Amino acid sequence: MKYLSLLLALVAFQLSQAAVLVVDNTPGAGAPYSTVSAAISAATNGDTVMIQPSVTSYGQVDLGKRLVLIGPGYYPEDRNVAKIEYLRFTSSNASNSILTGLQISRIQTTNNNVNGITLQRNYLFGRTIIQMSYPSSGWLIEGNLIDESTTCGGCAVIQLHNNAFNFSFRNNIIYTRSSSSNNTRMFNNFNGTISLINNIIIHRNPGYLFGGITWGNANNDVLLQNNIIWVTNPAVNFQGGCNNCIWNHNLTFSAGNTLPVLPGTANIDNTDPQFLQIPNVNNPAFAFDNDYRCAPGSPGATGASDGGMLGVHGGNYPFRNYLEPAGIPRMLDLILDNVILEVGNNASVRVKAVGGAE
Repeated sequence: MKYLSLLLALVAFQLSQAAVLVVDNTPGAGAPYSTVSAAISAATNGDTVMIQPSVTSYGQVDLGKRLVLIGPGYYPEDRNVAKIEYLRFTSSNASNSILTGLQISRIQTTNNNVNGITLQRNYLFGRTIIQMSYPSSGWLIEGNLIDESTTCGGCAVIQLHNNAFNFSFRNNIIYTRSSSSNNTRMFNNFNGTISLINNIIIHRNPGYLFGGITWGNANNDVLLQNNIIWVTNPAVNFQGGCNNCIWNHNLTFSAGNTLPVLPGTANIDNTDPQFLQIPNVNNPAFAFDNDYRCAPGSPGATGASDGGMLGVHGGNYPFRNYLEPAGIPRMLDLILDNVILEVGNNASVRVKAVGGAE
């Protein structure tokens, strides 16, 4: 049934002339491939690998080709996701690959010039989630939930090692879970070609939001624009390590506390964004049924540089709570009208689905 549902989803997804390889590691699923590695080995540049949801992780994946890897998104009620523990970009031949709808615990480059990668609507959950061990450029990280695991005390959630150039982080929810004195940095070793635009950044421990922004560099143009920054620990110095950053059209808030005023242009300091739905004003913790749009009348509803909404529902790529890939519907039901089907006759099938349109 899962294999059939995936093939039906392809009707709504444009795959041009590339081959589509389907992976499912569920015993008895009947997909052509049971491991992502086997599908990648069989694929050629430009192919698409569709990874089915499973209760079993797909483990480590090494990517050295230009491919599109697509998972189902993240639906907590289903409890099945397409999970990759460790994704390694092993060759520059993987440049311009696209990964969407997956759960990934760690992403790392192990070779130079893995350029033009798109990470789109994934659940990135782990310790050091993105680690740039070798120089690469032109990555687009958009529409993701980037979520620190509870064991990350003292690490950096996104560690770029001064090896990332022209990276754009936009329309992501980026969230540290550590609420004690674990001093988790959210961003480390960014440089002046990095932009953070239309994100919601929720920082929950007293560590710096940034670490090493200017280590070994004389950068003065790291751009933070149209973000909502919610700090829950009043002891945090969230501007520390980011002295040369450019802060424009950002909103900051800490319930019951007064944060330092941001430098830059048209920032909205110490103001509740008035999200339409969160548990309470003291608890911005991510939940899949939250609504992170700013309420009408909130300064955040019109505070962006383009006059639109701040945070993940502004800009050109609004956030989807269930991280479903663009163009692929989520099938809710499949009904076979023919109770008895004689040989040679056609089956009548009805499909109920949501999503798919961008």
